[in-house]
Amino acid sequence: MYYTLQDEKFHTALIQLSIDDGAAEQVLVRAVQYHPFKQQVQHIDFQRVSAESVVELRVPLHFVDGDACLGVKMQGGAISNVLKEVMVRCVASKLPEFITVDQSKLAVGNLSVHLSDIALPEGVQLVSLLRGADLAVSMLNGAKG
Repeated sequence: MYYTLQDEKFHTALIQLSIDDGAAEQVLVRAVQYHPFKQQVQHIDFQRVSAESVVELRVPLHFVDGDACLGVKMQGGAISNVLKEVMVRCVASKLPEFITVDQSKLAVGNLSVHLSDIALPEGVQLVSLLRGADLAVSMLNGAKG
């Protein structure tokens, strides 16, 4: 179980959990407690959901094309990823495994990628944007134009 919990997609997947009486419930992982120094899981909290339940959950960000962007390749800049995950709101059956952040347009004159720049799967909303906070996700540092 410990190694399964290390896989990031396990934390955003709908899981069929077998109950003692033989019934199966559809659940999401909500919290995991580990032993302080052993590779041992002490407790897992699950949330029962239906496929149509609206949920809010943290989803990891995967960054692509940063090494090929103009700001890094031609202008000598370096990219700092400010966020590693975002809180999304969607129907449980549409919960994405991860969200891709395209960094290919980073250059002098376009120094950051904000939440509003991210292409989202259908039916998925970013909670920060719903609350009016268009945070920077990635920033280009040290580029010379």
